[in-house]
Amino acid sequence: MVLKGLPIPISVLTDSYKNSHGFQYPSGDDGTVTEMVAYGEFRGSFNKDEKDQRIVFYGIRYAIENFVSVQWTMEDVENMANFLSTHNAGNTPYPFPKHLFEKFVKENNGYFPVIIESLPEGSVIYPHIPIYQISALGEYAPLVTFLETIMTQIWYPCTVATLSRKSKQIIVDKFDDANVPQNVRWIEEYKLHDFGFRGCTCVEQSVIGGIAHLLNFKGTDTESAAYYAQYHLNGGKPVGESIPATEHSVMLSFEKKDGILPNKGHYNEKDAIQNMADKFGNGLFACVMDTFDFHNTIFKLVPLIKKNGPMVLRPDSGTPKEVVLDAMIAIEVILSQDDKFHQDASHCVGKNGTKYLMFDGFSVIQGDGVDLKAIEEVLSHIMNPENRKKRIETLYKGKFYFEGQRVKYHKGFLIDKKTKTALLCHDVAYSPFNCTFGMGGGLLQKVNRDTMRFATKLNCVELDVKGEKVVRNVMKDPKTDPGKRSLPGKLAVKLVNGVPTVFPKSEVQSGENIMEVVYNGYIGQPIPDGVFTESFDTIRQRIETTWKSMPPLHDAVSDEIKQLQKKLSV
Repeated sequence: MVLKGLPIPISVLTDSYKNSHGFQYPSGDDGTVTEMVAYGEFRGSFNKDEKDQRIVFYGIRYAIENFVSVQWTMEDVENMANFLSTHNAGNTPYPFPKHLFEKFVKENNGYFPVIIESLPEGSVIYPHIPIYQISALGEYAPLVTFLETIMTQIWYPCTVATLSRKSKQIIVDKFDDANVPQNVRWIEEYKLHDFGFRGCTCVEQSVIGGIAHLLNFKGTDTESAAYYAQYHLNGGKPVGESIPATEHSVMLSFEKKDGILPNKGHYNEKDAIQNMADKFGNGLFACVMDTFDFHNTIFKLVPLIKKNGPMVLRPDSGTPKEVVLDAMIAIEVILSQDDKFHQDASHCVGKNGTKYLMFDGFSVIQGDGVDLKAIEEVLSHIMNPENRKKRIETLYKGKFYFEGQRVKYHKGFLIDKKTKTALLCHDVAYSPFNCTFGMGGGLLQKVNRDTMRFATKLNCVELDVKGEKVVRNVMKDPKTDPGKRSLPGKLAVKLVNGVPTVFPKSEVQSGENIMEVVYNGYIGQPIPDGVFTESFDTIRQRIETTWKSMPPLHDAVSDEIKQLQKKLSV
């Protein structure tokens, strides 16, 4: 069964004012447009990052296959006409060039009459690199930006992919700092898990954003994205994985065996956790820890669990860096019951000389309040041995502030004196190897078109002036915001010492231009052979390799473009 789409025609997937633009461009004795070219670019780095401006380009295939290459019909045109007849705020029908739409339906087999060039999916680029360029020819020239609305939405997968990649960079850097052994570095691909499906505005957003995340990591609970990527983009080969995990409804459903909930309500969690260990304990499973009393659960209940395989503790409330550190300490307490634990445990000596504990059999996943800043803060916090020492002392004393609330336990209740003394004999911190993150709204929702300032702008106009061809390179150049200055002329992107840089198209040999035609509405097969045939794994590998090879900062605008800008500057 295929999910039913929205009951709207392809012809109305644009901004209303686009319909009137067909009458607004030059025509008549002063010249008539015969070709118009527009391009899309990110004007800035992710959240104005001045240290790392790299951007991951991804998502044009989805737009081309699902919207741009859809064949229009006369019914679409008539539905559009009927709608626009009632849409104008004035007393007349909203103006639109109906004759052009009817013409390409009849003569172009219904394919929208533009040519679109694009960078390869998975390219690593910088601000001001054109990610696509749209050309409209002849009498269809006035339709050049009709598809801008749909094409501009590519900002979303690019932004999510870039956010996900920047998260991975933080994690990789921390792994480097802690000297995590190379033979276990494969786990980096699972260190950021997509928790974002339920927070999405619609299913389609979960697919588009969820796939963008999977370019960098393999952990996801967004099944819609994992399924689409696996079967539509990767030939059936899996690209996303998850594990069994509890939610609060599971923890709440277990009572003590006599059927009576205890007064404080939290001891019943033991049965819920043990049930997970019994059913999934030979593999990896996760349990939420904060349903009632987080500290009681991690220090008093988890040690009672009988299990065979690894278990993941999930704090789900509180300040991320604090709850993760407390969970790490609780795990160390459990494992240190073996007197030889600290002697036999994996210790990696970091770049700063700190010894980092790597746990076996337990780990932590923080899935609440996670964003780029939180990932950095949590990992830095647990990797500081002084934080561990101070927190062990505080937990032993049993009185501390937690999320603005005064928490009180009997002295020695969470950590007894003997255990405290044993732990403090070792000057260690916790390895980032032990910590995973789940990001929901921070990954798929808390981004927008301004996060990397995406825009589409006209860059070239060709006119017929009394039989003579006149080419005008054009650019937007607002004095009130120089950051919105656009790029003039037909554009091409070539690699300079391996780094993408934008040039005038006339200055670049065809074999050097890494932009390629991904859609041509003037021919019978609008998506050329060989386009969009790469597997998802191939694009993943391109990002992995290219991101590492690209410098964090690069001025991607060539001197030739800058000279054109200077010439055209008002």
